[in-house]
Amino acid sequence: MPISDHFPTPTDVISYGDWQQLREAHWLMRRAHVGKALKLYEELLSNDFERYFRDSIWGIEDSHETPSLNWALVYLGEYFMKIKVWTQWRHLSEFVFPHYETLTDICKSRLISIQGWALISAKGFRSQDVALAQRELLDTLSITSFEEGLHHIILSHIHKLLRHPKEALKHGHAAVDCFSLDQEPFYTMRSTEFLAASYYFFHKDFQGYDKKAIEIYQQVHIMADTIGKEAETEKPYYSQGWTYLETGNLEQASECFISARIIAMRHNLKFDRAYTQYGEAYLLTLSNHPEAAIQILKQALDVFWGSTDDVVSSKQFKEQVSILMTGICLHVLALTYERIGNLDDALMQEKKALQWLRQMDMPVYLDNTIQHLTKLYWKNGLWLSSIRYSVEHFYLNRKLRRK
Repeated sequence: MPISDHFPTPTDVISYGDWQQLREAHWLMRRAHVGKALKLYEELLSNDFERYFRDSIWGIEDSHETPSLNWALVYLGEYFMKIKVWTQWRHLSEFVFPHYETLTDICKSRLISIQGWALISAKGFRSQDVALAQRELLDTLSITSFEEGLHHIILSHIHKLLRHPKEALKHGHAAVDCFSLDQEPFYTMRSTEFLAASYYFFHKDFQGYDKKAIEIYQQVHIMADTIGKEAETEKPYYSQGWTYLETGNLEQASECFISARIIAMRHNLKFDRAYTQYGEAYLLTLSNHPEAAIQILKQALDVFWGSTDDVVSSKQFKEQVSILMTGICLHVLALTYERIGNLDDALMQEKKALQWLRQMDMPVYLDNTIQHLTKLYWKNGLWLSSIRYSVEHFYLNRKLRRK
């Protein structure tokens, strides 16, 4: 039940205090004060915040100023966007979505856009279905340009994953047009980052897209300088690092990865720090520092999957990104072991990588792993296994070319 109108009890006071703290965290995040917002979110969630949902302490309300389950779920969205592990949000949403039809259009829109991120991160959900839900709300609900922008961001990301460059860029530009830096600094930077990510993703298919991506990421850096150090995010540095790496500029790539790691550590974003470690390890492998690369990859793997006391633990088994990054890191680990002539460990790690990546609908990553596995089996004298995987690689490669 909502907070009562009688003389407030200690429970009422705590409840209202938590509500105000949640709203403050949400607004701090939207103002791009990331570090301060994350601390407030983490403090709330560490003190059994779930009780407001589980014990029906709060109800369903139209007003976003009154303590309520539906708006609490909305206000938590930015936190889970940053930590990239959506298990808890999906669980809390089970207390709200049975009341979905009673909600206002604005609240429906905000919840569906956030739910989109939670669903595409989970194994077993089709990106096409999530995209359809976003488009339907854009066409049917009475919402503001802010909510429209939220739908465009996720639609841009989904079409990127589906390898639809025209749609990805269309929604990416539409999202950027919905926000302004003075009014919505967090989402202005976020939409710009996702636009740059789309250009980078398709840079091998379209000439000049790599330079365009770097130019847009530079805009994000300028935005962060305008707002202040709190607004810095790791993603532009991380993505620029890969762009520089692929063009052979290893020194600038290293500087970008290090900058990304420092920002991720400043905000205690363990998942993002592990991303940067993966980039650094790949760079170290190319720079002929395989032993250092192996150590860093093992640290990243501890976060992506292996640690039982980390934010991303083995119980978060539904998170697609954990599965994907575990497979990718194992693939790079196999490449690194091969560089130092340890073919047995290289084969073992690549076989593990294949097991992880077969759980995903990501044929590009699967193709790279199968191709390398074919090579390793041949080097180890296991020719029948090599031939078997070479046939699979041939058909998978043909499928990719058709796309």
